Amino acid sequence: MPACPICDRHFSTHNIESHVNLCLTKASSSGMDEDKPSPTLPSPPGWSQAAFHTHVLSSSKRPRPSTPQRHDEAPSKDAHTPKRHDHRQLNATRPMAERMRPTCFDDVLGQDELLGPDKPLRRLLESGHIPNMILWGPPGCGKTTVAMLLAKQKKDSQRFVALSATTAKLAHVREVFEKAVNEAQLLGRQTILFVDEIHRFSKLQQVSHSAVEAGMITLVGATTENPSFELNAALLSRCRVFVLSKIQPDHIQHLLRRAARDAHYDCISALHKSIRGSDGDAALYWLGRMMQGGENPLYVARRLIRVASEDVGLADAHALPLATAPKSVEVYKAYKRVKQTIDQGNDPDVPLHLRNAPTKLMESLNYGKEYKYNPDYEDGAVDQTYLPPELVGCEFLQAKNWVHKKE
Repeated sequence: MPACPICDRHFSTHNIESHVNLCLTKASSSGMDEDKPSPTLPSPPGWSQAAFHTHVLSSSKRPRPSTPQRHDEAPSKDAHTPKRHDHRQLNATRPMAERMRPTCFDDVLGQDELLGPDKPLRRLLESGHIPNMILWGPPGCGKTTVAMLLAKQKKDSQRFVALSATTAKLAHVREVFEKAVNEAQLLGRQTILFVDEIHRFSKLQQVSHSAVEAGMITLVGATTENPSFELNAALLSRCRVFVLSKIQPDHIQHLLRRAARDAHYDCISALHKSIRGSDGDAALYWLGRMMQGGENPLYVARRLIRVASEDVGLADAHALPLATAPKSVEVYKAYKRVKQTIDQGNDPDVPLHLRNAPTKLMESLNYGKEYKYNPDYEDGAVDQTYLPPELVGCEFLQAKNWVHKKE
C-alpha cells in the first residue's frame, strides 16, 4: 500500500488521495511548516514559495475545506490585504543581488561557452532533459542563478527544493529524500534538489544518493571547490560537471552599460514630463544631465519635436519665426548654471513618478506611480515636482524680464 508523504502512514489506493488532502489541510491550519523552518535559499523569480515545501503534493484541483463563517460576522473586504502588503514589503527588502538576478538564460553574462546559443548546458536545459549536475566555479559567476532559472523553467512539471549545505542537517536531507521518493511513487512527479556549497556536505550526507541512482531525484550541486577532491567518488560519477568561468571586466562593463540604458530612458522621460508641466528649471536640468552624460544631441532634438507635436500642438502654431522673434540669452545663462550644478558631482536619481513604465516589471517597481498627467487637469495646472528632492527650489531661469525686441 502507498504511504502518505506527510505522515508516512499507509493507506489503500482508493483512500490515499482523500487522506493526503486531509493531511495538507491539517498542516496548513496547525502551522506545520512554521514550526521547523527549512534552511532554504531565496526563491527564484516567478517561483511560488509554496513550491519549496513538501506539502504542495496535492496535484488534484479539489478545493481545501475552509472554516465556515459565522452568520453574525460581516465578511471583511480587506481580509487578504495584509498578506499582499507583506509580500510587497518582503520584495522591497530583498538584497539587490536577488532583485537584479537574471530572469532568463540570455541575461546571464560570462558563461557563453555553456549557456550561449546551441551550447551544451543550454541545449540540455531547453530540451527538458535535466541530468544530475555539478556547477563548479568561483563565487559570483552565476551558479545559483542557473539553478534558479532551471527551477523557473521546470516549475510546472517538477518540484524544486533548494538547500544550503552550510546549514542543512543530515536529518533534514534524509527527510527531503524520503518525501521525494514518496512523491515519485505516489504522484509520479520528480524532484529537483539544488544544493548550494555541496562540498560542505559531510561524507555521510553525500552517500545518501540511492534516490539519485533510481532517478527519483535530479541533483544539481554548486561548489567553489574542485569536486574531484571534495565530493564522494560514487556521487560524482553520477553527475556531469559543468565549469563556470570567472566574470571578466568586459562583462561588468556590459552590465554597467545595460544599467545606464535605463537612465537614458528615465532622463528623457523626465525631460518630456517637465516640459509638459511647464517647469523650465526642471526641463533645463534634465537636458543638462543628458548632454553632460554624452547623450546624442540628435536624439534629444527628435524627442523635442515629438514634445512639440504631442504636448504643444496647435496651442502655438508659429513655425520658427527666428528673424523677427524676441531675443533672450537667459536660456544660455541658465544652461551654464545647470552645468555647474552637474559638475559638482551630485547626480540624484530620476524620481520614480517621472519614469516611464512600459512593462509590468517597471510598474511593480513603482515607475510612474502617482504621476499626474497634465492634460487631465483644468488648464494643465498640477501641483507636482519635476526636480529630484535634492534640487527642489533651484532656479536656473533667474531673469525677471527675459525678452528684448528690436524696435
